[in-house]
Amino acid sequence: MTDIATVPSIPEVGELSEFEIFVGLPAKLLERVRDNAPLLEAAPEEIICTEGQFGRELYLILSGYVRVSRNTETEPFLVGSLNRGDFFGAMNPQSNQVSAVSVTATTDCVLLEISHTLLQAILKSSPHAQKLVERTYNDLALRSELRHVDLFEGFSSKELDHLISKAEVVAYAKDEVIVREGDDGDAIFIVRSG
Repeated sequence: MTDIATVPSIPEVGELSEFEIFVGLPAKLLERVRDNAPLLEAAPEEIICTEGQFGRELYLILSGYVRVSRNTETEPFLVGSLNRGDFFGAMNPQSNQVSAVSVTATTDCVLLEISHTLLQAILKSSPHAQKLVERTYNDLALRSELRHVDLFEGFSSKELDHLISKAEVVAYAKDEVIVREGDDGDAIFIVRSG
C-alpha cells in the first residue's frame, strides 16, 4: 500500500460528513480527520490487512472495492465484499486482538486510514458512529463464524445476510443461566467465546 499525497486529495469536511461513519460529527472533529488521516492507495490484489496480524487502524473506503476473506484448513473463503463508504480494520478501540480476516483490494482503491486515537475520538463523540462500528464489526464476525458452523454450510450469501440481520449478539456473565430446561425454544445460541 502506498501513501499518496498528490492524487486524489482528502475530501473536504462537507464531503466527509456524507460518509455514514461521520454523520453528525462536529466540524472540528471532521477537520481533525481531514488533517490527520492519511490517504492510502491499494492496487488490485494488494493485501491491505492480513488475518492474524495486529493492527489498530480503521480503513474507510473512499473508492474501489475490497474482498474480505478468512482462511480455513483447506482454502480461504469469502466473508464479503466492501466498497465506497464501507470500513474495516481494528474497529474495537478497546481491543488488542489480531485481525480475524484478510482484506484484499479487488480494484484500485483509495482508503482513508483512521488511527486508533482518532477512532476513539470519533466513537466518543458520536453514539451513531459507535453503534455503526459495533454493528459492522459484529456482522463481519458473525458472517465469518457462521461459515464454520455445519448447520449453515449450504446457506447462500443472501440467506446468511438475512440471518445476520436478525441475529443479536448477547453476553452472559459466568454462571448466568442462558436456557432453562423445559423453556420453549425460540432461538439458536452459538457460543463465540467462553
